[in-house]
Amino acid sequence: MAAWYNGNTYVAIAAAVTAYSRMIINQYKLDALALGLNINYSDTDSLVLSGPLPPEYCDSATLGKLKLEYQFTEGIFVMPKVYYLLTEDGKEVNPNVRVFW
Repeated sequence: MAAWYNGNTYVAIAAAVTAYSRMIINQYKLDALALGLNINYSDTDSLVLSGPLPPEYCDSATLGKLKLEYQFTEGIFVMPKVYYLLTEDGKEVNPNVRVFW
């Protein structure tokens, strides 16, 4: 156990942060729909759309703005946090693959 952890958890704070995150991502979803984009997948910290959002939404250097991580050609979305992407440059993105030796 970490030296700073005293066994107390603060569920109310975690719930509030998650709820606020949902409010923010839902506004981005509404904006995407208004632009005619399809929503392929979303989570509290991610959004996968059928096209780009306007540049004023994305800036990886500005706190509170979105970061464009991948532009993909194919995607398979199975359930929350289980997906596969093939990027435009041929890279495979699958955060759920684990390699054991």
